[in-house]
Amino acid sequence: MIEADYEQKNMEDYRIRVHALKSTAKMIGAENLSDLAKDLEMAAKEKDWDFIEKNHKEVLDQYAAAVVEIGSLLGTVLEEEEFSVTQINSEKLLEELMLLMEKLRAYEIDDAEKIIQKLQHIKCANLSGRELIENIKQDVTDFEFDRALNKTEKLYKRVERGECE
Repeated sequence: MIEADYEQKNMEDYRIRVHALKSTAKMIGAENLSDLAKDLEMAAKEKDWDFIEKNHKEVLDQYAAAVVEIGSLLGTVLEEEEFSVTQINSEKLLEELMLLMEKLRAYEIDDAEKIIQKLQHIKCANLSGRELIENIKQDVTDFEFDRALNKTEKLYKRVERGECE
């Protein structure tokens, strides 16, 4: 939800959510996370979008690390990568998709799977990697390389049309 408020530049809801994160982090002893959330809360109050843009990813990374640590303390195995999201621009996404298409055409499946793994954790404007890549990943798992290539080409065209700005 913090991510959605950030993407929509909804300062008021963003402020409320980082305030809640600040309080929760403080209660569990995640002081650095609490301090950063407090700074982001103040920035949202002051409508300091530059500060928010510079520090938003860091607060998400610290939050993900805290979730992983809590999970391990509770005996739950959580992979840190499940929570990490990397923001990329459309140019970089097009490069990754082009590389994926090359690997699929050459049946270099190990390399294709590595690219797919990376793409699952990207965010580009309104496009989320996990939802976009799941079907392609399943096709590769099912040895349906032509179908995976076709879906990758369609995704490439969507990004090329400007659906990821």
